[in-house]
Amino acid sequence: MKERGWEIQEFLEVEPGLWLAVSNDDEGDFPDDDFNPWVRCPYGKAGDRLWVKENGQMPRKAARILLEITEVRIERLLDITPQDARMEGIESVWHDEETDVCLWKDYSGKSNGYIFARASYFSLWDKLKGAGSSKMNPWVWVIKFKVLTINGKLK
Repeated sequence: MKERGWEIQEFLEVEPGLWLAVSNDDEGDFPDDDFNPWVRCPYGKAGDRLWVKENGQMPRKAARILLEITEVRIERLLDITPQDARMEGIESVWHDEETDVCLWKDYSGKSNGYIFARASYFSLWDKLKGAGSSKMNPWVWVIKFKVLTINGKLK
């Protein structure tokens, strides 16, 4: 939206699962009448339960994993923390047990790895979304959850 002279500054959660985009305009408004600033999280809201679909066609009653959403927020991709990058499942290619230092996978294959988890995560993002796409710094949904059951057994 920068080409129109405005961009989204932030999102505010007005009610669970419903977000309002705020413009960088002095009054927080959007000058385009055709822009709808209201957004619903497509994944649910805190308290909703998600079942993990496996093997493509698996019906809900056969799901082995049940999750409960604990937090939903919207943030810029480049704001991801090192801890959140690790929680996204990036791979460690080397780990020193004594110092707990890791070398994180370079998903582009251009190096032996990264010392920073965020750099590894951005290389994965670029592999999945296209070279340089992480630098566009898109808004992303951050969904945190707790595991309720695995293989039908309560955790």
